[in-house]
Amino acid sequence: MGPPKVSSAIAFEKIMTGPICPVFGNLVTPKKKSAHRRFWRLEALVFYDDEDKRFSMTSEELRRMVEGCASLLRCNGVRKGDVVCNTLNISPERDVVNFGVIFCGAILMDGLDIIDDGQRFWAPLIKANVKHLIVDPNDDSSVAWKMVAHDVENSYADIERATFKEMPGLEKVFRFRMQHLMNIPEDQKNKSCFDLIKDHGSSFVEIVNSSDPAVIFVRRTTSERIYKLILRTHLATVQLSQRAQEMLKLNKDDVVFCDLPVSWMHGISLTYITNGHTMVKSTLHNCPAQRVVRDTWSVIEQEQCTMASLEPPMIVMLASHCEDLPEDHWIMRAITTSGHVKPSVMDAIGPVTESVIVCYSVIEAGLVSRLVVTEASKIRFAEGCVGELVDPLRTRLDIKGAGAVLPSKVLLE
Repeated sequence: MGPPKVSSAIAFEKIMTGPICPVFGNLVTPKKKSAHRRFWRLEALVFYDDEDKRFSMTSEELRRMVEGCASLLRCNGVRKGDVVCNTLNISPERDVVNFGVIFCGAILMDGLDIIDDGQRFWAPLIKANVKHLIVDPNDDSSVAWKMVAHDVENSYADIERATFKEMPGLEKVFRFRMQHLMNIPEDQKNKSCFDLIKDHGSSFVEIVNSSDPAVIFVRRTTSERIYKLILRTHLATVQLSQRAQEMLKLNKDDVVFCDLPVSWMHGISLTYITNGHTMVKSTLHNCPAQRVVRDTWSVIEQEQCTMASLEPPMIVMLASHCEDLPEDHWIMRAITTSGHVKPSVMDAIGPVTESVIVCYSVIEAGLVSRLVVTEASKIRFAEGCVGELVDPLRTRLDIKGAGAVLPSKVLLE
């Protein structure tokens, strides 16, 4: 009979239907109707740009934009099973496009980690057989735009047919401009990514098999400077999302600050969106590091985040920030990569963290262990040794060895 056919949106059920999913025939009661209406009014995405301007989208607005993006892509040559590489930097547009690619039945390749130029840029795209590339010509930090600019910069088309000798298989280049990087007086003739979606004015959701590929995650190895790619099916992506939700003990009222790109831990950012939580991000990247740290904690405090995904340096900075918090501060959970953190730092963050989850960023296999802040765990965390990487069958979303599964296929060694 083969794998069941489902809407690509079923994999991201709560973005499409909220708490009530008609696919499974849930009985609709007045209480559920109320929950359903409340869900669509909740903020799903919150962004702060380089100028500290707040941008947000409700679940309903996000759904409309995602379906519109899927339709725009489909009407411009993106077909079911095509690989689409999204190189947009952290922004609302990036998240909408990520889901839009998946909803139109294509395979999303996360290109944020591809930071080399020349042949090292093209190698992972060629290996994954990328047919469509999404870039922002306004992003000065974009390696992807620098690589394609010499061929398409003289054209003003938002969607350009590709003619690159480095990659003959590439068919289209999409110029999706991020609103916060646009200079309004100079860019009046140009449209942002969201403008293009709104002007398109249509929606689309593809029907896929649960075993169909959905996402290619990219990881750059620092020492070898090569890119490893992991392919996830729709079912595997959903399972990762569910396991992450259980591991992080997320509930519907959680507000999560996410400082980590989706490729850092496969499925973690998708978890925040698809399980109905508010995900808070900052687009700060064109400013000094000191300001990034200061503004990050300002955003966390202002949005009253109950959980934060943070790089180790941010965890260290939290220690000094804790000294200024009032006595009636909130308690949050933190998730970070493995790394050396001094016991004194663990002592400092103890009062504001319920637990710290350490995730090993190993591409083939890894282990996630829950770390409750105790005297014993402070020492283990300081040594960067939470759990042992001894079982190659464990995935990074495995909890204490339960439910171990084979890691997904590695496409690029």
